[in-house]
Amino acid sequence: MTRLYKLTDRQESTYNDTVWGENVTHSIPADRPGFKLCSSQVIHAYEHPVIAVLLNPVHAGFYHPLLWEAEGEVVVREGQLKCGVKKLTTLRQIPLPVGGATRRLNIAIRCALLVYTEARFVAWANNWLDGSDRTQDCAHALSYDMQPEEGINQIIRNILYCATCPRNIMMPYYFERLIASTIQITYRMRQYKLDLVGIIKAADACPWQTL
Repeated sequence: MTRLYKLTDRQESTYNDTVWGENVTHSIPADRPGFKLCSSQVIHAYEHPVIAVLLNPVHAGFYHPLLWEAEGEVVVREGQLKCGVKKLTTLRQIPLPVGGATRRLNIAIRCALLVYTEARFVAWANNWLDGSDRTQDCAHALSYDMQPEEGINQIIRNILYCATCPRNIMMPYYFERLIASTIQITYRMRQYKLDLVGIIKAADACPWQTL
């Protein structure tokens, strides 16, 4: 069995009123062949707890989710972003990974640097990542100058908006959704190859400052 992670709502449920809990197992019926993600053919899970929480806004969309340590055998993957199993057991509830807006934005900036190498953006991103300049004014000024090509425009808009909008104005869930969207777009632009686990480790090694 593989160690996996499952998100549920506060009532320990997922879609179709499927109730999970400690040592609860659910299986896909034998009359549902196939291995298609985001369908009734598999049960949705994650192979990393931080990825589960990062992508929740564009996947399950649970408000204040619960995170469960689980086990199952992976039959299909979407890179490191999510996976599917035919049978899953939630073993125990575990705390959500520590880290808020700063950690999420750090991860999103690192994703953007994989697909956008314009010099001014790279300079701003490196200054933000090493903690030398995380001011909203600097990001705001850059947002007026950036005119990236169409395919990457949404990534840059998301990141600079998250870096400029004060936390007391932006709704946390909207902020988290922009970060999740940035990761997904980067994944597609990288032709479905993205070492998100490596990016998370690099982000965690960076200096942290409160936004």
